[in-house]
Amino acid sequence: MCSSDLVVTSFNTTLQGSSRFGQTVPGLTLGGAVPNTQNLVGLSDDGERLSYFGVTNPNGTVATYRVHFFNAAGTEIAFTPTLTLSPYGQRQFQAAEIHTTYHVSGRDYRVQVETLSGGPLYPYGSIIRLATDDPSFLAAAPARTSRAYLVGALSAPGPFGALWRSDAVLANPGAQALHADLSFTSIGPVSQPTAPVSVTLQPGETRRLTDVVHGQWGITNAIGILTLVSREPSGALPIFQGESYNDAQPSRRFGQSMMAQGDADAAGAGQKVVLTGLRQDAAYRTTLWLFNPSGGAGTYDLIYRALDGTVLGRIDGIALGAGKARQLSPGQHPLPAAGVASGFTVEAVVRSGSLLAAGQVVNNATNDPAYVQGAAR
Repeated sequence: MCSSDLVVTSFNTTLQGSSRFGQTVPGLTLGGAVPNTQNLVGLSDDGERLSYFGVTNPNGTVATYRVHFFNAAGTEIAFTPTLTLSPYGQRQFQAAEIHTTYHVSGRDYRVQVETLSGGPLYPYGSIIRLATDDPSFLAAAPARTSRAYLVGALSAPGPFGALWRSDAVLANPGAQALHADLSFTSIGPVSQPTAPVSVTLQPGETRRLTDVVHGQWGITNAIGILTLVSREPSGALPIFQGESYNDAQPSRRFGQSMMAQGDADAAGAGQKVVLTGLRQDAAYRTTLWLFNPSGGAGTYDLIYRALDGTVLGRIDGIALGAGKARQLSPGQHPLPAAGVASGFTVEAVVRSGSLLAAGQVVNNATNDPAYVQGAAR
C-alpha cells in the first residue's frame, strides 16, 4: 500500500456458537522511517489473558532479526537466535512456543523486535481474553515526543448493561528513567483537565494503571481524553497505549486495545480525518470521539459515506474549543433509522484548528468493543 489517500481497516470477526466478537486490524502505509528496534507492549500469559505475536516482511529481500522478551520490571528474560524471514514472508510465534520454548509468562511482558538486516519489518500481536476468547490487536507502538493522547478513555456505564473501564499501559524501553505527567479531560465544552499525576518509569519498566480514570482521580462516570506530557528536556515519552473493556461481568470481559496518538497525527486546516470500518445496524452500534489538541478553536464538517462513496448524511460546523472533546453517540449519527448493514465511513473535514478522532464499534449482543483510530489525510 503506497497511496497516502488509501485508508484500510479490517474487522476480523470470531464466531462462537451464536455469538460474534472480534477485533479491528488497521492497515499500514509502507514507506517512511521505520526504526530497527520496535516494541509490542502489554502482552500477557497470566491465566486471564494469552498472547501471540508475529513479524511481517513486506519486502522483496530477505531480512534477519532477533526477538527479545522483557518482563514488566524490565528484566530481559529470553531472546531468540538470529532468525531469517523470506521476501514477503511472515513468522508467527504462538502462545505455546512463547511459553514452552522461551519460558515467557506473566502479565504485561514486552516483546522487542530488532531488525539486523533487510526490512523494514512490521511486528504485530494479539491479546486473547481466555474467559471469552475475545482478541485485541496490537501494533508496534511508535515513539512519541512531548505529548501523547488516548482518545476515548472512560470509566462509565453504557447501553445494554455495559460498565466501561479503561486501563493505561506505559512502557519505557530505554536505558534511562522517564518522567511524565498524566491528566484526564472529559468530553464537553467547559470541561477542564484533572490535576496531573506524576509518573516515573524505570529503564525497561512496563506499568499498567488499572481503571485509570477512576483509579487515579476517583471519577466514575466520564468519557474523554488521557494526555501524557513529557517532563524530560528531550521531550521523550514512555510508550503509551490503553485497553477498554466491559467490566459488568468481571469473569467474562470483552475488550479492545487503544493506541495513543500524538500532535503529529492530527489533521490541520484543509485536511481530514478518516474513520473506516464503522458499523451501525441491529447488531452493532458506533460511538465517535472528536478531540481538538490545538491551542485554538476548531470547526469541523462530518461526512458519512456508504462503502460505495454515496453520502448518507453530514453534520456541518461542529465547533470545539482548544483542548476540548466531543462524543457522538449512536443516536446522533445522520444515518438511516434501520442503520447501514454493510458498514460506513466518516470523513471529518478540518476547517480550523486541528483534529484527532477515534471510534468504538460495539456488538449489541455481547457488548464487545472494537476500536477504530482515525487517519489524517
